[in-house]
Amino acid sequence: MGARLQSPPVHATLWRNVIVMSCTIFCTLTGIFCWFRVLPVHLREALGADESQVSYVFFAMAFANRLPQLYGGRLADRIGRKGIIVVVTVLMGLCYAWIGHASSWRMAGLAIVCCWVVGGLQWPSILALITESVPEHARGRALGWFEMAAMAGMTAGPFVGELIERAIPDPDSAWRTLLLLCAGLYLVSALARGLFLHETHVAKAAAPHAPIEWRAIALPAAIGILATAVYFLTTDGPIASLYLKDEIGRSRPEIDRLFFYGGLVALASAPIAGWACDRFGPTRLLRLSFAATAGILAPFALPLAGRPVSAELAPWLFAALFAPAELFVIAFQRLITSQTSAEGRGANVGVYGVLIGIFTPWTYLAAGWLYKSTGHWAPIAAAAALAAVTALLALRLERPTAERPSTPPPPTTSP
Repeated sequence: MGARLQSPPVHATLWRNVIVMSCTIFCTLTGIFCWFRVLPVHLREALGADESQVSYVFFAMAFANRLPQLYGGRLADRIGRKGIIVVVTVLMGLCYAWIGHASSWRMAGLAIVCCWVVGGLQWPSILALITESVPEHARGRALGWFEMAAMAGMTAGPFVGELIERAIPDPDSAWRTLLLLCAGLYLVSALARGLFLHETHVAKAAAPHAPIEWRAIALPAAIGILATAVYFLTTDGPIASLYLKDEIGRSRPEIDRLFFYGGLVALASAPIAGWACDRFGPTRLLRLSFAATAGILAPFALPLAGRPVSAELAPWLFAALFAPAELFVIAFQRLITSQTSAEGRGANVGVYGVLIGIFTPWTYLAAGWLYKSTGHWAPIAAAAALAAVTALLALRLERPTAERPSTPPPPTTSP
């Protein structure tokens, strides 16, 4: 009896989803990060907010981005991934145009919160779509390429922002130009996603919700919460930008340039992290990430010993922090998408988003208080301590089933 050729798995033809999402995430994040790194300075200098009010804006943004994710994940498991991604991308583009024309820090904050609420709905769909588009053994690499494209956008954004700010001397005009550029890139990306993405999930409108395994996610969620707090206290919040402005006297274009250098570090780290995640597993990468983060941030605790960190060294420590951050992002995404079947993957990702969203926004308020009352170095030193604690917790992580050795996959032909 001759050999019978089996149908290839669906994911064999869907690497194009990774390509489309990578190209469009480059565009959207270029749009966001051409203005986001100087947002704290703009809120304070152009719209009249003080440091505490800037912290409140970031606090509200963090809640807005994370809390809708469980609903977004449930929706993705019920109706599919692609439609949510396309509709949300359009809505976010409109929100960015609104942000650019806000005349007070309160109005700007409200516009950003509305944008982040909408954006939070799509993140479980994005992660599920990417991981479902490739074989399981290649998911780390897919996430690595996607993250590399994201970091390319985060790197190009400050570079574009610096060019526009230098070309348009009036800060208000430059700000509106940056936000309109961001809105346009989102609308173009929505069109590309609508035309070229392929749905990976078979919608089952009558299917019950997959149960959430709370005991299994408790420790990874705690690690995700603490790790997110570390970066909220440093490069993913207002502290790094304000520190560079207040302690070292860097201008807005110079702050953009320093984050451009950090983006280059992340850009080089992302594909290596994706390969290492497939090769060594996400748990080992998480441990390495937190240990390296604690070491990089440790010099900011020197004021406790009466020796302030060098003004020449501090910017490069912020740039170096992007490397372990990439290890964390890719390893954590790989971990949380490996814990359940496709039927419940969106909801599982959404649960992590909600838990992180409940606990981590308070970090922004603590950071603002520490920055004003204790010292500009204090939030960063606190981040170093949290990173050390997270490294110890990561030692207790078990390797997920997908990470353990298994028998090789069956051949594509059978006798």
